[in-house]
Amino acid sequence: MLNDAKLFIIPILILGVSDSLAGLTGILSGKRVRNIIIYKMKFDKTNPGTSVFFFTAFIISFFVMHWFVGNFNMETLTADILVAFGAALAEVFSPRGLDNFTVPLTIMLILSLFLGLGGRHLSPSSALYSI
Repeated sequence: MLNDAKLFIIPILILGVSDSLAGLTGILSGKRVRNIIIYKMKFDKTNPGTSVFFFTAFIISFFVMHWFVGNFNMETLTADILVAFGAALAEVFSPRGLDNFTVPLTIMLILSLFLGLGGRHLSPSSALYSI
């Protein structure tokens, strides 16, 4: 299972693209927007930044999974949504700088669970390897 490229490509792309865009969005929105508050705990993340992180993580996961799997089904869509949601949660709850470790680890864990729990639809199709 560790030789599956999805386990490494998706986390690195999400960390590089989504985290950067979320940071830029949070900086550009400045003090005009509210920070995220969960159960009276205030986080140093903004709502627009986290939303941008979630949507870009979903788009990256969707396209990379579609590229590797070769077909579209509910299992891949569910994996894409959970990857984006888990990565966004890991990014919100991680203290400064630690998200560079927790976001890829969370994504790898979610993808590993999907691959390990009979994720036969997340396996590459033979059409991609016949090229």
